[in-house]
Amino acid sequence: MYHVREENLPFVGSSHEFVGAEQGNTGVSVFLFHGKPGSGPGPHRHPPH
Repeated sequence: MYHVREENLPFVGSSHEFVGAEQGNTGVSVFLFHGKPGSGPGPHRHPPH
């Protein structure tokens, strides 16, 4: 199990970002968004790698 504290993640724009590829062999990325309700990106997709 991998543990990381939010405050140790880079803050980019309006979110803390955990990019698995930058953390070793981890196949997931997580963005912890900090904004007002209703702000931020709408539904969208990313192309597969």
